[in-house]
Amino acid sequence: MAKQSKRKPTAFDLVLFALLAVMVLLIYFEALPSELLCGAFWGLIAFMVIRELVLWVRGWRARKDAERLRGAPGGPVQLSAGSGEGWRKPGAPTPGAPTPASTAPAQIGRRIFISYRRSDSADATGRLYDRLVARYSKERIFKDVDSIPLGADFRQVIDGAVGSCAVVLAIIGRGWLSARDEGGRRLDDPADFVRLEIESALRRGIPVIPVLVSGAVMPREPELPASLRELTYRNGAPVRPDPDFHSDVDRLIRALDNLLR
Repeated sequence: MAKQSKRKPTAFDLVLFALLAVMVLLIYFEALPSELLCGAFWGLIAFMVIRELVLWVRGWRARKDAERLRGAPGGPVQLSAGSGEGWRKPGAPTPGAPTPASTAPAQIGRRIFISYRRSDSADATGRLYDRLVARYSKERIFKDVDSIPLGADFRQVIDGAVGSCAVVLAIIGRGWLSARDEGGRRLDDPADFVRLEIESALRRGIPVIPVLVSGAVMPREPELPASLRELTYRNGAPVRPDPDFHSDVDRLIRALDNLLR
């Protein structure tokens, strides 16, 4: 077990110790009634002890949470909620886990692909991305297809990126369905990146979760191109603005935990 680092005293700690020293001097020189000083002295001692206990418990819980999220050695690892298997020791095999020879491909396939349209949901997607990175790490979240090499077929690059992930989040805002450019509605363009991303996931049988933001509703089947109409029947997850944002994302993360385990 890693050695616990000592907490550095804060300015508030120094004020408390200074106040304690002043009270000791007042008691020694009997500058005030002893009953009043003794009561205040022991009250301050009790406050300092309780404060240290609270800070220690908070630090202990934060370290345990960090170990669970990182899978850090030296502490127990909590399995996904609902697995019914409680706790296991680090390094112990997980029931149904791949053999060591197949571990690397399985890890690659446990990534999350975020499909979104910048003009429609950049802000909500940015907040969601931060929560997912905190939960799963940046390496496991694929958000933007920006580094397509010159001369490469971008359809193949997008298809490969989607195929490396285990689940796709389709972020749908109020302007997702109606977004247009000079050529017309963007979803009707077979070369539209968002369309290509979702088409690839549906074709591969990768789970697609519609994430409805900014009060958007699920598009109806006639409103979508034929290649995307299956999306209408995928169970979606609303993510509302504050004060409901974090509770909605917590619900989404629990569903992702079940898909990724």
